[in-house]
Amino acid sequence: KTSMDYATFFGLFGAMFLIAIAIWLGGNWTAFIDWPSILMVVCGTFAITTVSFSIPEVIQAQPVMYRTLFSRTHSPNEAAMRVLQLAERARRRGLLQMQGELYGLKAEPFLQRAMTMLVDGMPIEEIERNLTFETHAMAQRHVRSTGILRRAAEVSPAMGLIGTLVGLVQMLGSLDSPERIGPAMSIALLTTLYGALMANVV
Repeated sequence: KTSMDYATFFGLFGAMFLIAIAIWLGGNWTAFIDWPSILMVVCGTFAITTVSFSIPEVIQAQPVMYRTLFSRTHSPNEAAMRVLQLAERARRRGLLQMQGELYGLKAEPFLQRAMTMLVDGMPIEEIERNLTFETHAMAQRHVRSTGILRRAAEVSPAMGLIGTLVGLVQMLGSLDSPERIGPAMSIALLTTLYGALMANVV
């Protein structure tokens, strides 16, 4: 069954909610929205992250983000009982008669592939080797995907710092125009804020 990781959900959105409340209580919340800063930090972080990985790897990382909140969970007891039932049926009817059970395992692709190889008469050692290889490959994909998220967390503060430097340069270049100093300083500070939020909250 699909379940939500409530700890991650409440941690992520709870932190965002508390920050939003603090901004709202402070008065002018619109001052914390700056599109150039958002573009520089968010889009810049995504662009720099893709430098370290290929496009297919970045696309494959998207489901991992989804699984941090929603994932299919299995009760160990139910899984064990399921396998024992299949083993008992195979003992009584024979492996060839288990072909009718394959469709019922559609929701369990790993178990379905294992049963398919058994019904096809593959040697046990080869089945075990194939399943072990598949498990390791899946683990490597997940490690790679989480590496992409970690890389984004490393890059976002740097993009925030770059935005801060851009804002400071604009501010120093606008010292003769007092009305331009405030917006330039806003970009300088907000990019740092956005970078810190992406790295430590998201």
